[in-house]
Amino acid sequence: MEHALRDFQQELDEIRSYVALAEAVADLRAFAPSKTLERTRLGKSAASIHAGVLMAVRWETIALDGAFLFLAGLYEETFREITRRLVGDVERSATTYGDLSDKVRKSNVLAVAEYLRRPEDSRYGHLTMDAIVGDLAGVLSDGAPVRLFGDGFAHHDRNLRPGEVSEMLGRVGVASLWPQVASQPELQAHFEGSGADLTQRAAWEKLNAFIDTRNAIAHSASTALTVGGSVLRDYADFLEALLVSLVAVLRAWASTL
Repeated sequence: MEHALRDFQQELDEIRSYVALAEAVADLRAFAPSKTLERTRLGKSAASIHAGVLMAVRWETIALDGAFLFLAGLYEETFREITRRLVGDVERSATTYGDLSDKVRKSNVLAVAEYLRRPEDSRYGHLTMDAIVGDLAGVLSDGAPVRLFGDGFAHHDRNLRPGEVSEMLGRVGVASLWPQVASQPELQAHFEGSGADLTQRAAWEKLNAFIDTRNAIAHSASTALTVGGSVLRDYADFLEALLVSLVAVLRAWASTL
């Protein structure tokens, strides 16, 4: 889980750098290169960029909205990877399939059944039916190693809003997730030490607003700027605090298996 979190944080640094670059380019609108500067190689390049910024009225919308969609995709993929790794922890905690809780065994069967309902789903493209069904059949044999369908546990059809996050992690037995996440210092610090109850409410509202904005960008082609750089950076900071807090809670939970 920590590895997935580190990869996420490295990608966030790239997004923050990109936003800063987009803002710097936008500032060129107020720049008027002098004739002397335009004679130099650097000056010619700057003048060309300046002219492009003035003429391409939608570039900033495309750049920042695109960065927002990339951030949304990064959040979803990181959460799925955290879920898969948590399933691996659960898998390794059991000597036999029967050692797992009824909830985990039922969730595993339902995950396989969902795959069999639509094996052509692109999210399962790296898997084969023989391997998935074989793992499920194999765990019923005496002495067979425990195998859970991690990709199935991490599968979701709905946006990763607070309720969907709870439901997915509940498949492996994690309960009372959000009160624990809201008690973590990183998330509380993002909301300026509001306390667990207010932090949970604020986190839910902010995550829902993030998803709403993502959907608005993905399903429209407006020329208006949807998000500015400061908003994008704030969401990046929020998602980092959220996932750091989530991993801390899940690591503590996995240690009790």
